[in-house]
Amino acid sequence: AVRAHLRKLKQEGKALLLLDNCPAHSPVENLFSRDGKIKVCYLPKNTTSEIQPLDQGIISVFKQNYRREMIKRMVADNNSVGTSLASLNLKEVCHLGGKAWDAISARCIE
Repeated sequence: AVRAHLRKLKQEGKALLLLDNCPAHSPVENLFSRDGKIKVCYLPKNTTSEIQPLDQGIISVFKQNYRREMIKRMVADNNSVGTSLASLNLKEVCHLGGKAWDAISARCIE
């Protein structure tokens, strides 16, 4: 993806890919380019919210909206929390995420 982005910008040369410390990211030793033109560097722990202000704004609001949608669904199911969560499938999770995103105001995004 980095090379494609560089080609799109009609740029050559080196690139530095900065990643936060999300556990889903591969270890840095697994992320390398054969030609050495793309380097990966992880940001220091506990600095994401300072460096990425979206984590404090949009993402926080999205999480609040998503939790609200989950609670509405569980109340509508009239089942225990465990039963409601166990019955969720990927399509429903995506639908709840879409509803949570749609509830974010344009003002919050600005």
